[in-house]
Amino acid sequence: MTQSTTPKRPPNAGKGRPKGSPNKLTRDLKAMIEASLHAAGGEQYLTECALSPDPRIRAAYLRLLEKLLPHNIEGPKDVVVTWEP
Repeated sequence: MTQSTTPKRPPNAGKGRPKGSPNKLTRDLKAMIEASLHAAGGEQYLTECALSPDPRIRAAYLRLLEKLLPHNIEGPKDVVVTWEP
C-alpha cells in the first residue's frame, strides 16, 4: 500500500467563480458609480472637474484618471523617457 504525497481535496474544490470575473459587490458598485456619473452630467461633469479652479476637485479628477492609466509600460530598453510638468 502506497501513500499519496498530495493532500486530499474536498470534492467541490476549485469550482468557484472563474478567475478574473468580478464578484457581485464589485459589479454592483461599478454599476452604481456609472449611474451616478451619468446622473451628474457624464463627460461634461468630468470636464468641469478637470477645469475647476478648486485644486481639491482637480486633484480628485487626477486621482480618478490615475486609476485608468497602465501601471507598467514595456518598450525597448534603449529608449529614455523623460517627463516635465
